[in-house]
Amino acid sequence: MKNHTNRYDFSAVSPSGHTLYYKIIDAEGNVELVSELNGDENMYSYQTEPCGDLVIPSTVTHNGTTYQVAVIGYSAFEGCDKLTGVTIPRTVITILNGAFGFCGIESVTIPDSVVVIGYGAFSFCSSLKSVVIPDSVADIGDYAFCGCTGLVDITIPHSVTYIGYSAFSCCSGIKSISVSGNNPCYDSRDNCNAIIDKETSILIKGCDNTVIPHSVTGIADSAFYG
Repeated sequence: MKNHTNRYDFSAVSPSGHTLYYKIIDAEGNVELVSELNGDENMYSYQTEPCGDLVIPSTVTHNGTTYQVAVIGYSAFEGCDKLTGVTIPRTVITILNGAFGFCGIESVTIPDSVVVIGYGAFSFCSSLKSVVIPDSVADIGDYAFCGCTGLVDITIPHSVTYIGYSAFSCCSGIKSISVSGNNPCYDSRDNCNAIIDKETSILIKGCDNTVIPHSVTGIADSAFYG
C-alpha cells in the first residue's frame, strides 16, 4: 500500500462539480492544476477520480485571493478512465507531460492560449475521436498523442515548429493528415496525407492513405508505427 502525501496548496470545486487541486507556482497569482495525491515512484492519483465531462475554470479563489489557472500539471488526470470530456480555459499556456494520459476522454477543447503540449500529454486516450490543435501551439512533445486509436484526422497549424518523436504513433484510425500551408517547418506537399520536415524532406508521420512524394528523402523512425 502506498503512503500518499499532499502535493497541492488548496482545492476548489470546478463549474462541472469536480473537486480539483491547485499548486501556487509564482507570485503573479498563477496556479498549476495537479492531482490530489502522490506516492512512490512519482505515481499520482485521486482518492475519488474525476468522471464525466470536466470543465476546468480559468480562475479559482482561495482565502480571498483569485488565481489564474495557467498550467495543467504533470500526470494531473493520468489514468482517469471515467473522464469522458474536458474543456480547458484560455488562461492555460502549458499542458505538461502525461496530463491526460490513459484517460477515457472522447473530446477535448484545447484553447488558442496553449503553447506547449507536453510529452505523452494525451497518450493512449483510445476513445479520443477528434482534437483541434490551435494556432497558438508551438511544441507537440514526444508521444503527445501516441496510442489515440480513435483519432481519424490530424491538422497541424502554422504555429507548430516542433513535433516530437512518435507524437502520433500507434494512431491506427487516422485517415487524413494535413499541415497548414503557412507552417515554416513542416508540410503535406502534394496532398500526400503525411507530415514532412521541410528542411530535410524526411517524412515523420504517415497513415494508410499516405502517398509518398518523390521529393521525400527519408522516412523517420516510427513514421508508420502502429
